[in-house]
Amino acid sequence: MIKNIIFDLGGVILDNDWSKTKQAFKHLGIDIDEFLFSSDFWETLDNSQGSYSLEIFADLLREKSGLSLSNSDIEKAWCALLCDFNTERITGLEKLADTYNLYLFSNTDSIHTKAFESKCLQQCGKPLKSYFTKIYYSWEIGMRKPDTKAFHEVLRLSGLTADECLFIDDKLENVEAARAVGLQAMQVTEALTALDFVKLSAQ
Repeated sequence: MIKNIIFDLGGVILDNDWSKTKQAFKHLGIDIDEFLFSSDFWETLDNSQGSYSLEIFADLLREKSGLSLSNSDIEKAWCALLCDFNTERITGLEKLADTYNLYLFSNTDSIHTKAFESKCLQQCGKPLKSYFTKIYYSWEIGMRKPDTKAFHEVLRLSGLTADECLFIDDKLENVEAARAVGLQAMQVTEALTALDFVKLSAQ
Protein backbone atom coordinates (compact mmCIF):
# COMPACT_ATOMS: atom_id res chain seq x y z
CA MET A 1 0.00 0.00 0.00
CA ILE A 2 1.35 3.39 -0.99
CA LYS A 3 1.75 5.71 1.98
CA ASN A 4 4.45 8.03 0.66
CA ILE A 5 5.01 9.84 -2.63
CA ILE A 6 8.50 11.04 -3.53
CA PHE A 7 8.50 13.71 -6.22
CA ASP A 8 11.20 14.99 -8.49
CA LEU A 9 11.02 18.77 -8.91
CA GLY A 10 12.11 19.86 -12.40
CA GLY A 11 9.86 18.57 -15.15
CA VAL A 12 7.35 17.24 -12.63
CA ILE A 13 6.27 20.05 -10.30
CA LEU A 14 8.27 22.95 -11.73
CA ASP A 15 8.73 23.41 -15.48
CA ASN A 16 12.28 23.93 -16.73
CA ASP A 17 13.22 25.57 -20.02
CA TRP A 18 16.89 25.05 -20.84
CA SER A 19 16.55 27.25 -23.94
CA LYS A 20 16.11 30.28 -21.67
CA THR A 21 19.43 29.63 -19.95
CA LYS A 22 21.05 28.92 -23.31
CA GLN A 23 19.78 32.24 -24.68
CA ALA A 24 20.79 34.15 -21.55
CA PHE A 25 24.36 32.86 -21.76
CA LYS A 26 24.43 33.60 -25.49
CA HIS A 27 23.81 37.25 -24.64
CA LEU A 28 26.83 37.03 -22.33
CA GLY A 29 28.97 35.61 -25.14
CA ILE A 30 28.93 31.94 -24.11
CA ASP A 31 27.59 28.90 -25.95
CA ILE A 32 26.60 27.15 -22.75
CA ASP A 33 25.89 23.76 -24.34
CA GLU A 34 29.33 23.55 -25.89
CA PHE A 35 31.00 25.11 -22.88
CA LEU A 36 29.50 22.84 -20.23
CA PHE A 37 29.27 19.56 -22.05
CA SER A 38 32.28 19.70 -24.38
CA SER A 39 34.86 20.94 -21.90
CA ASP A 40 36.34 19.84 -18.59
CA PHE A 41 34.16 22.32 -16.68
CA TRP A 42 32.36 19.74 -14.52
CA GLU A 43 35.51 17.70 -14.01
CA THR A 44 37.27 20.83 -12.77
CA LEU A 45 34.44 21.58 -10.37
CA ASP A 46 34.97 18.04 -9.08
CA ASN A 47 31.55 17.93 -7.46
CA SER A 48 28.79 16.42 -9.55
CA GLN A 49 26.39 16.66 -6.61
CA GLY A 50 26.19 20.44 -7.00
CA SER A 51 27.42 21.70 -3.64
CA TYR A 52 29.61 24.38 -5.22
CA SER A 53 28.85 27.99 -4.34
CA LEU A 54 27.96 30.73 -6.81
CA GLU A 55 31.42 32.22 -6.28
CA ILE A 56 33.21 28.98 -7.20
CA PHE A 57 30.91 28.40 -10.19
CA ALA A 58 31.30 31.97 -11.45
CA ASP A 59 35.07 32.07 -10.93
CA LEU A 60 35.51 28.88 -12.96
CA LEU A 61 33.19 30.15 -15.69
CA ARG A 62 35.20 33.37 -15.97
CA GLU A 63 38.47 31.45 -15.98
CA LYS A 64 37.38 29.00 -18.68
CA SER A 65 35.62 31.57 -20.87
CA GLY A 66 38.09 34.42 -20.49
CA LEU A 67 35.17 36.81 -20.08
CA SER A 68 34.71 39.41 -17.35
CA LEU A 69 31.22 38.58 -16.17
CA SER A 70 29.62 39.56 -12.87
CA ASN A 71 28.40 36.96 -10.39
CA SER A 72 24.94 38.46 -10.76
CA ASP A 73 24.86 38.08 -14.55
CA ILE A 74 26.07 34.48 -14.31
CA GLU A 75 23.51 33.65 -11.61
CA LYS A 76 20.64 35.16 -13.62
CA ALA A 77 21.65 33.27 -16.76
CA TRP A 78 22.13 29.98 -14.91
CA CYS A 79 18.72 30.28 -13.22
CA ALA A 80 16.83 31.53 -16.29
CA LEU A 81 15.65 27.97 -17.01
CA LEU A 82 13.47 27.95 -13.89
CA CYS A 83 9.86 28.69 -14.86
CA ASP A 84 7.12 30.00 -12.60
CA PHE A 85 5.34 27.73 -10.14
CA ASN A 86 1.95 26.50 -11.31
CA THR A 87 -0.69 27.21 -8.66
CA GLU A 88 -2.81 24.22 -9.75
CA ARG A 89 0.09 21.87 -9.03
CA ILE A 90 0.69 23.47 -5.65
CA THR A 91 -3.01 23.07 -4.82
CA GLY A 92 -2.74 19.46 -5.96
CA LEU A 93 0.17 18.88 -3.59
CA GLU A 94 -1.80 20.31 -0.69
CA LYS A 95 -4.70 17.95 -1.43
CA LEU A 96 -2.40 14.95 -1.78
CA ALA A 97 -0.86 15.76 1.59
CA ASP A 98 -4.22 14.92 3.18
CA THR A 99 -3.71 11.29 2.12
CA TYR A 100 0.03 10.75 1.65
CA ASN A 101 3.33 11.78 3.16
CA LEU A 102 5.01 13.86 0.44
CA TYR A 103 8.75 14.04 -0.16
CA LEU A 104 10.92 15.84 -2.69
CA PHE A 105 14.15 14.42 -4.12
CA SER A 106 15.86 16.64 -6.67
CA ASN A 107 19.16 16.59 -8.54
CA THR A 108 20.09 20.24 -8.32
CA ASP A 109 22.79 22.62 -7.16
CA SER A 110 22.87 25.23 -4.41
CA ILE A 111 22.49 28.08 -6.93
CA HIS A 112 19.25 26.78 -8.42
CA THR A 113 17.98 25.81 -4.96
CA LYS A 114 18.26 29.37 -3.71
CA ALA A 115 16.46 30.64 -6.81
CA PHE A 116 13.50 28.25 -6.90
CA GLU A 117 12.97 28.36 -3.13
CA SER A 118 12.79 32.16 -3.34
CA LYS A 119 10.47 31.90 -6.36
CA CYS A 120 8.14 29.53 -4.49
CA LEU A 121 7.91 31.83 -1.49
CA GLN A 122 7.14 34.83 -3.69
CA GLN A 123 4.65 33.12 -5.99
CA CYS A 124 2.95 30.65 -3.64
CA GLY A 125 3.12 32.57 -0.39
CA LYS A 126 4.74 29.70 1.49
CA PRO A 127 8.20 28.10 1.50
CA LEU A 128 8.67 25.04 -0.68
CA LYS A 129 9.48 22.91 2.36
CA SER A 130 5.99 23.53 3.77
CA TYR A 131 4.47 21.30 1.07
CA PHE A 132 6.59 18.27 1.93
CA THR A 133 7.38 16.12 4.93
CA LYS A 134 11.04 16.37 3.93
CA ILE A 135 13.10 17.66 1.01
CA TYR A 136 16.29 16.04 -0.25
CA TYR A 137 18.66 17.82 -2.62
CA SER A 138 21.52 15.95 -4.26
CA TRP A 139 24.02 18.62 -3.25
CA GLU A 140 23.03 18.25 0.41
CA ILE A 141 23.06 14.46 0.69
CA GLY A 142 26.12 14.08 -1.54
CA MET A 143 24.42 11.65 -3.92
CA ARG A 144 22.31 12.00 -7.01
CA LYS A 145 19.89 10.04 -9.13
CA PRO A 146 20.09 7.56 -10.81
CA ASP A 147 22.60 6.12 -8.33
CA THR A 148 20.66 3.49 -6.38
CA LYS A 149 22.67 4.47 -3.30
CA ALA A 150 20.91 7.84 -3.41
CA PHE A 151 17.50 6.19 -3.15
CA HIS A 152 18.67 3.97 -0.31
CA GLU A 153 19.94 7.09 1.48
CA VAL A 154 16.62 8.92 1.09
CA LEU A 155 14.78 5.89 2.45
CA ARG A 156 17.22 5.63 5.35
CA LEU A 157 17.05 9.31 6.25
CA SER A 158 13.24 9.27 6.12
CA GLY A 159 12.75 5.91 7.81
CA LEU A 160 10.65 4.75 4.87
CA THR A 161 9.99 1.28 3.48
CA ALA A 162 10.54 1.02 -0.28
CA ASP A 163 7.34 -0.88 -1.07
CA GLU A 164 5.25 1.82 0.61
CA CYS A 165 6.66 4.54 -1.66
CA LEU A 166 5.74 5.85 -5.10
CA PHE A 167 8.48 7.77 -6.90
CA ILE A 168 7.63 10.20 -9.71
CA ASP A 169 10.28 11.56 -12.10
CA ASP A 170 10.51 12.71 -15.71
CA LYS A 171 13.69 10.76 -16.49
CA LEU A 172 13.44 7.06 -17.28
CA GLU A 173 16.86 6.22 -15.84
CA ASN A 174 15.79 7.63 -12.46
CA VAL A 175 12.51 5.71 -12.54
CA GLU A 176 14.33 2.47 -13.37
CA ALA A 177 16.81 3.04 -10.53
CA ALA A 178 13.96 3.60 -8.08
CA ARG A 179 12.31 0.37 -9.19
CA ALA A 180 15.59 -1.48 -8.75
CA VAL A 181 15.56 -0.39 -5.11
CA GLY A 182 12.00 -1.66 -4.65
CA LEU A 183 9.98 1.53 -4.96
CA GLN A 184 6.96 1.78 -7.17
CA ALA A 185 7.82 4.39 -9.77
CA MET A 186 6.16 6.39 -12.52
CA GLN A 187 7.67 8.41 -15.33
CA VAL A 188 5.92 11.59 -16.46
CA THR A 189 6.75 13.09 -19.84
CA GLU A 190 5.62 16.56 -18.89
CA ALA A 191 4.90 18.41 -15.67
CA LEU A 192 1.92 17.15 -13.71
CA THR A 193 -1.49 18.66 -14.33
CA ALA A 194 -4.36 19.11 -11.91
CA LEU A 195 -5.97 15.98 -13.38
CA ASP A 196 -2.81 13.98 -12.66
CA PHE A 197 -3.02 14.93 -8.99
CA VAL A 198 -6.65 13.80 -8.90
CA LYS A 199 -5.63 10.43 -10.35
CA LEU A 200 -2.82 10.10 -7.83
CA SER A 201 -5.12 10.81 -4.91
CA ALA A 202 -7.42 8.04 -6.13
CA GLN A 203 -4.68 5.37 -6.06
